[in-house]
Amino acid sequence: TDSLTGLSNQRTFYEAMAKEWHRTKRSRLPLSCVMLDLDFFKRVNDLYGHPAGDSALRCVAELLLATSRTSDTVCRYGGEEFCVMLPETGEQDAATWAERARERLATLHLPVGDGDFHLTGSFGVAQCRDDTQSSEQLVDMADQALLCAKRMGRDQVVRYALLAEGAELDSLCPGRHDRVMQGLLARDLMTPLTVCLRSDASINEAAAFLLRAGIPSAPVMDGEGQLAGFLSEKDLVMAAMTSWQQPLRSVMRPNPICYEETTPASVIHEFLCRVSIRRVVITNNGRPTGMIDRRSLLQWFYNCAEQAADPECGALQGNG
Repeated sequence: TDSLTGLSNQRTFYEAMAKEWHRTKRSRLPLSCVMLDLDFFKRVNDLYGHPAGDSALRCVAELLLATSRTSDTVCRYGGEEFCVMLPETGEQDAATWAERARERLATLHLPVGDGDFHLTGSFGVAQCRDDTQSSEQLVDMADQALLCAKRMGRDQVVRYALLAEGAELDSLCPGRHDRVMQGLLARDLMTPLTVCLRSDASINEAAAFLLRAGIPSAPVMDGEGQLAGFLSEKDLVMAAMTSWQQPLRSVMRPNPICYEETTPASVIHEFLCRVSIRRVVITNNGRPTGMIDRRSLLQWFYNCAEQAADPECGALQGNG
C-alpha cells in the first residue's frame, strides 16, 4: 500500500488489474479505468507547504474510497495522480462515477491554518474494447483521455470513446524527430484558416459551409473572435433535422484542444502521437488562426525526407 494515503500502490494495482483483465476476457463483462490528476497541485505545496499537500492527498484518497464500491480498486498512481479500476462497469457509467467524484472534489474544503483551500481534478475514462490488448493498454487509454481533459481546460471528465478515431502515428513516435523539429513553432506547421464559423450561425448554415469548403470540421468563434468551440460533420449528422435553424453553439463541442502559435511544434507532435485525436486548433491570443492535424505533420515529415534525399539540398541533408 501507499504509505501516505493507505491506497493500493501502482504495483499492487497492476496485479489486481491483470486478474480482473483475465476475468473480463473470460466472462465478456465490461471493465473500465479512470485516471485522475489534481489540477495545479504544485501550487498547493508552494503556497501552503508540503504538510498541507500531504493532508490534501489523504482527503482525496478518502473521497475516492467513499465514492467507490468494495469491488473497485483505488490506487495512488504517483504524485498527485490516482487510478481507479471499475469492474463490470461500462465507460458511460464510469464517466458518471467520475463526474460525481469530480463534483465532490470541487466542493471539498481542505483545511490549512485558520482557513481552507479548494482543489479541482481532471479525469480520463476508458473501457476495455475488443482490440485492447492488455490491462496496461487500458490504463494508457484512460491516460490519453486524461491528457485531453487537461488540454481542454482541466476540471472535467473526458471519455476515451468520444475522442476522434483514427490511425495512430506509430511511425512518428514522440522524441524521434526532436532534432529536426528544433526551433519549429506551431505557426510554421499550421494550415492557416481563411474562414471560421461563428457560434451564432445556424446549424443549417454551418452544414452548408462545411460542404462548400469540402472540409470535415472547423473551429467556431464567438462574437468577439475568440475560440468558442469546434464543429465536425458528425456533430451535424447527430443533430435533429427539426433543430437545424438553431444556432450551432447548441451542437458544437466546447473547450476544443488548442495551442498558441508560439508553441514548439514538437510539443504538438508528441500530443498527437499519444492520443487518438486527429487535429488541434492553433490560436493567437485566443483567436483561431490555423489547424495542425496528422496529415499536415505527415506532409511535413515527407517533405523533410524528400529534401534530405535531394543531393542539391544541403540544409536538411546536414541534419542526417
